[in-house]
Amino acid sequence: MCRVTTRSRSGAELKKEDQWVEDFDVVAFTADIKALGDELEKQQGEADVRHLNKMIGWSNACAAVGLLTMGLGVNLVSVVALSTWTF
Repeated sequence: MCRVTTRSRSGAELKKEDQWVEDFDVVAFTADIKALGDELEKQQGEADVRHLNKMIGWSNACAAVGLLTMGLGVNLVSVVALSTWTF
């Protein structure tokens, strides 16, 4: 997970838009994200699982199209299909 830094900033001044970093509580942020993840996990249902499986199926179909067409030389179909594949 996130580690709290122990190094000093050696007098470097933060920009105005980055000053929030000095007061950022990594431990509390980690706990908040974990609690949110647990809450959202409890709300998942069968429809969410079906949707996820459908997206995985489309990704695998794109992989098949990309792998089958990449032997045709450099072409846009292969590039787009393979770029949407997650493995």
